[in-house]
Amino acid sequence: MHRSEFSRIREPSLRAHEEETAAEPQETGETGMETENRDRQSETSRRSRLRTRLRNLELAVAGGVLGLQGSASPLPSEAAKNTAYTQKAAPRIRAIATTLEQLEKDIMDEEWELVDEYPEQFKTFLPLFTKYTDQAFPGDDEVDKNTRFALRYAVGSFYGAVAQLRRVVETRSKMDILAAYGQIALAFDRYLKAGDLYGAYDPVVSTEMFFSQISNSQLRYQPPEKNPPFPTDPVLLIKGPDKGKTGMLLSVEPFVKGLDDIPGNEERRRAIVRLDDKIGTIREIRELPFTYIAKQTTG
Repeated sequence: MHRSEFSRIREPSLRAHEEETAAEPQETGETGMETENRDRQSETSRRSRLRTRLRNLELAVAGGVLGLQGSASPLPSEAAKNTAYTQKAAPRIRAIATTLEQLEKDIMDEEWELVDEYPEQFKTFLPLFTKYTDQAFPGDDEVDKNTRFALRYAVGSFYGAVAQLRRVVETRSKMDILAAYGQIALAFDRYLKAGDLYGAYDPVVSTEMFFSQISNSQLRYQPPEKNPPFPTDPVLLIKGPDKGKTGMLLSVEPFVKGLDDIPGNEERRRAIVRLDDKIGTIREIRELPFTYIAKQTTG
């Protein structure tokens, strides 16, 4: 199995889009009035995008989970990108992803003495999170206020999961430790998204269009009803806006005893997946319905 089933399908479409864009004529020799009109249209467009981002952010906050659908896309005020502090702090925050990747490796290798040290290391990131939240989005407008709320929520989730890691690492239970790591990684991913910190964007909002004419039987995976995936398994996403992408299953919500026969309960069971492909330097963490994923066929 290659890193993503859709890679070979999407390339022609993207190339065609790039060629079409490159072929568009460029206007030159604008008059002062034309320049003013163009600037006014640009400002109107910017405000429209900002209103859309605000609506998306409010929906995420209202949901209480900050689970952004689709690929990583910026939500907060564009003004944050123009601050000197943001430009300095953003690479430092993104670099935390390297620490998380090393933690994942140590868990997979069962290096428990090394895993023991991570909770203390994560404590040192709190001033950076706090300062970025307050200084990158200092305004009293709705965008900045909602963004600060979203970022603080993500930080609270991050350190709640760190506390969980500290507790379960003593048990040396790989699945419990991996589940705590999954929550840490998910909270960090949500902080990056809410704070517009990815630094790069996937232009494909949904990959489902690449599979509209392709049956699931043509994809290489093991039927979930016969061989469901377990944490650490390589998985293929078979539904939703990330269909065709591959990753590793980090954790799955356990069944609630007595509720497994309620209609729709299986759809509500959530899984955390670390995707293989990077957006910029970051591997995205996705929380998805368990029914969206299947174990990859190897060999």
